[in-house]
Amino acid sequence: MPEPEIDAAAAILDRTPPMPPPALEAALKALEAIGRRDPNNPSVPFWRGRLLRALRRPEESLEAFERCLKLGRQDPEVYLLG
Repeated sequence: MPEPEIDAAAAILDRTPPMPPPALEAALKALEAIGRRDPNNPSVPFWRGRLLRALRRPEESLEAFERCLKLGRQDPEVYLLG
């Protein structure tokens, strides 16, 4: 089922010029809400990892990408970003 919050996170990260940190934090909170509703959705930690990386929070980003792998997302982008 499509999740508008995940699509919004992707749009925020792909924007040029980059979004300011408050917009990234808002997207992160929206993803956390999805994660509470659907804790086994591997897209949630993937986009959390991307947002955390953009916010220069590498340790948290790495944890998110590791969770993404544990949930079964095995595409190359996960390995490259993590």
